[in-house]
Amino acid sequence: METKLNQKRVERVRKSCGFSGGIDVEAKESRGGLCLAWEDDVVVMFYGSPYSKDRSSVWSLLKHLSQGNNYPWLVAGDFNEILYSFEKGHFRGLSIDGYLVLRSTWERGNLPETNIRERFDREVANAEWLLLLPMGNIQHLTFSSSDHCPILLNTDIPIILTGHNSFCFEAWWTMEDSFEGKIRKFWDSSSALLLKKLTMLQIHLKKWAGSVKSRKDGLKRRLTKELKSLIEKDRDDDIMAKIIDAKIHLDMEIDKDEAYWEQRARANWLKLGDKNTAFFHKRINSITKLVSEDGREITDGSKILDIATGYFEDLFASKGFGDPRKVLEGIESTISHEVNEILLSPFRKDEVRTALKEMGPTKAPERDGFPALFFQQY
Repeated sequence: METKLNQKRVERVRKSCGFSGGIDVEAKESRGGLCLAWEDDVVVMFYGSPYSKDRSSVWSLLKHLSQGNNYPWLVAGDFNEILYSFEKGHFRGLSIDGYLVLRSTWERGNLPETNIRERFDREVANAEWLLLLPMGNIQHLTFSSSDHCPILLNTDIPIILTGHNSFCFEAWWTMEDSFEGKIRKFWDSSSALLLKKLTMLQIHLKKWAGSVKSRKDGLKRRLTKELKSLIEKDRDDDIMAKIIDAKIHLDMEIDKDEAYWEQRARANWLKLGDKNTAFFHKRINSITKLVSEDGREITDGSKILDIATGYFEDLFASKGFGDPRKVLEGIESTISHEVNEILLSPFRKDEVRTALKEMGPTKAPERDGFPALFFQQY
């Protein structure tokens, strides 16, 4: 970052912030100084030349450093360069990438007619870095003494979820050998009413699923390692039999993983050949920022929850309605008295059973967390 401090003060501030490594260049007269700070990890900090004649060599150096490297890499700093024409100006009413306002990171001029704002500071990462840290997010911090805005890279943003402690029946449980026996043993041992039974079953299944999942994760790693070792060996009847057996069991574990993600997909993408990735689901299921009605960017988890709750409460609240008879005056009635009696009659058990069998197995689970799949099979 650019500073207005002497070298000793910059170093003192840097170390007080927990950065053990750093390069400090003090400010001289009207020329700002520089501070590159890092922890024990290896980072790349970038300062683009303010002179246009030198920029090509700086970009060439950065390009050279990136070639032939497949490790995660992020470059951050003052690039002294804008990417688009709209990154220079007043930034009023601009909407891009889902954000109401694109923040400038550099500002100069104290009068409206001389004020200039540009987006010089940024952080750029390659695909490997994004896969390693999919929740990475950049925040623009408030600045006063410097003409540059500090940019904060946060790699550990909490995912805002609601009801995370609620029970959710997992489709992959039905693929476990011990599952059906667990269900039947509990069901036969309890004399409680149906709703009470289901509530008690939730507790038992949570405990069972916890022990199975820890064993399942270890089994998948062991099978992968075992299959890799077998493939490297010379083939004979015994080795071939072991390879086939390892592949079958590994495929079963992979099927369970895909059942887990398919249950969370908004469409049945697996049927169309797409594969789910952990990166995709971490991103799609996270809410890291919302814009309030007055245009403020909210990143605090509890405030995000309040804004989302208030929005949907207002959206679905009744605004009052007029007399519906005026709307219905021109509509001819097509439902006979006999049909209306059938529609208003109480539900029958066979109707409920038929509707339940026709439902999608994992679609629209009830509040108790049990989808139609549970009642269809058990």
